[in-house]
Amino acid sequence: MSIMTGLVVGIDVAKDTLEVATSAGERWQAINDLAGQEALRDRLRDLGAELMVLSRTGAGWQIRA
Repeated sequence: MSIMTGLVVGIDVAKDTLEVATSAGERWQAINDLAGQEALRDRLRDLGAELMVLSRTGAGWQIRA
């Protein structure tokens, strides 16, 4: 079993924002639109993120009867 030593990123995906936290202790928010997603992609690429975990929040995805 290998041990991960690179940067891990968690992204909470909401309708309007992307809440980002890294294993290095950084936290920031990006706007959830094309420009914000591209800026986030570029920043994570520059940081050398090894693993990204996304979680969707908010209502709207539940099955309604």
